[in-house]
Amino acid sequence: MWDVAAAKPLRDLLGHESEVSAVALDVPRGLAVTGGADSTVRLWELTTGQCVRVFRGHDGWVRSVALTRCVSGSVLALAVSRDGRRAAAGTYDRKVLAWKLERPA
Repeated sequence: MWDVAAAKPLRDLLGHESEVSAVALDVPRGLAVTGGADSTVRLWELTTGQCVRVFRGHDGWVRSVALTRCVSGSVLALAVSRDGRRAAAGTYDRKVLAWKLERPA
């Protein structure tokens, strides 16, 4: 993560086992979602930089993610419910996967 105004890094989000190809931010909720060549989608807390969930099940590279109220994107689409408690993702591997986004206690 970067502080754009200061042009300085804030913290690294460590966890993906290969290249990260997609990032989406939800600053009001303090969340980020990433996708990468390790076939995972990861949910991050921006304030701590901690990965709070790893979503597995895709057979290929996750090349795009979006935190929106509607599904969009070409290779992977990730939509989050209005209450922020559920997400669904779809890819060219012909899968649509759904998850609960609750943070661990």
